Amino acid sequence: LLDKGASPHATAKNGHTPLHIAAKKNQMDIATTLLEYGAKANSESKAGFTPLHLSAQEGHIDMSSLLLDHQADTNHKAKNGLTPLHLCAQEDRVNVASVLVKNGAEIDTTTKAGYTPLHVACHFGQLNMVRFLLDEGSKVSTSTAVGYTPLHQAAQQGHCTIINTLLEHGAPPNATTNQGQTALSIAQKLGYISVVETLKGVTEPTTITPSGTDEKYKVVSPETMQETFMSDSEDEGGEDTLLSEQPYRYLTVDEMKSLGDDSLPIDVRQDERIDSNRECMTVPPTAVDDTISPQHLKEAYAQFTTPDNIDISKQTMHVGFLVSFLVDARGGAMRGCRHSGVRVIVPPRRASMPMRVTCRYLKRDKLSHPPPLMEGEALASRILELGPVGAKFLGPVMIEVPHFGSLRGKEREIVILRSDN
Repeated sequence: LLDKGASPHATAKNGHTPLHIAAKKNQMDIATTLLEYGAKANSESKAGFTPLHLSAQEGHIDMSSLLLDHQADTNHKAKNGLTPLHLCAQEDRVNVASVLVKNGAEIDTTTKAGYTPLHVACHFGQLNMVRFLLDEGSKVSTSTAVGYTPLHQAAQQGHCTIINTLLEHGAPPNATTNQGQTALSIAQKLGYISVVETLKGVTEPTTITPSGTDEKYKVVSPETMQETFMSDSEDEGGEDTLLSEQPYRYLTVDEMKSLGDDSLPIDVRQDERIDSNRECMTVPPTAVDDTISPQHLKEAYAQFTTPDNIDISKQTMHVGFLVSFLVDARGGAMRGCRHSGVRVIVPPRRASMPMRVTCRYLKRDKLSHPPPLMEGEALASRILELGPVGAKFLGPVMIEVPHFGSLRGKEREIVILRSDN
């Protein structure tokens, strides 16, 4: 194509060039060819990201080295101020970060909101990256535009090991944000018991803020790459198949404000998008006190029998991944999509640290440890698996699953299986 005159500078709707895509997918031969034909190593997408940003985020060492050999800028900032080193910190790509630093990357470069790579690593819980940055001389006392040090960021996210590492490197425990909050007061508001115990011993009593305030804590997050990775095939109106390969992303500050303090989003994978009109919703933690009334059940399950519930012209899709949602000290809740009726509710102060609860629908042969069956028993349905495996809560959580049991002939019965403990 290049020999026939195809431009190596062609861009997709998001501004990605072929080199951007090759860098993200680690296609070394293609990237080398594109560079030989004049592709620019510092070409920007619409959001200001270069191919080096993408290869650094994905952890591709050879690709990053190739781009650096062709004068890629290690300190190139996107429009929100993110550099390749910030993205390495977000994804714990220590090997690529080492290459970037050796090629002149600034260790304490800041985003528009004032976040250094150390802030980002502390926020996302990347311990290896935190240690690497500290060994390279990153400053532990640098503050963001709102006065957050890396210690504040780690305390907000409940990362106790990172907090200990920062303290060992001289992080100031008494530093306050623009709102007058110490790392300890943030941990107290969010209910991180282990973090509070760690910081109590090093924070001066005069700076300790009472934890019994009614004001809700506003979560502060660093910038992230909110760019959709896509190909030109989307110009034909097709669904973006590459979206399913993106990792779950963290919320930005603006998104959290728009959602309100008590809500957490459900990030649904591509196989959930059967119909864009189907409702996927989150439930605020206040719904913990709700109970399912007979009238509610009657209305909800009446929808299952309506003719327009299923498009019979579409081929049946067997879904593997149902849904996931974030849980922190404020709790969180999930309702399944497509009227599945599955509910998982984690009340406030039940999570010892932020975690992503996943809910999957599996066949028995996909499990390494299938459920035990007695003689004469068999599975009547697929298996609902909740993750993360081995997760422990500080108190009871509620799980509710509707079971459509077959009685005799064509008679069916709806049974709600519920566990409050």
